[in-house]
Amino acid sequence: MFCQPQNTEECAKILQLANRTNVRVWILGLGSNVLVADNGIKGLVISTKKMNGIRYSDGNIITGSGAALAQVSLFFAWKSCTARIKNSPPVSREVSEEQ
Repeated sequence: MFCQPQNTEECAKILQLANRTNVRVWILGLGSNVLVADNGIKGLVISTKKMNGIRYSDGNIITGSGAALAQVSLFFAWKSCTARIKNSPPVSREVSEEQ
């Protein structure tokens, strides 16, 4: 069995159901470097690929478990740049007549 929940609420419901029915659960991130035997996997595979949101809140970057490291890095770089721009003093564009 395989599923891709969209958010943590869906994932929690799936995990509760699997627990009640004694189904073994495997968590799969983005799937790189994963090898599976030809006879498959017994149980439920939950892919977190669609749980890839990234947001900024109260000075923290909060990511879903399916967010790729490259996406998180780019978001962090963008947030760092915008934070510096907001907090930097205004740049003076005045030019003296002597120049």
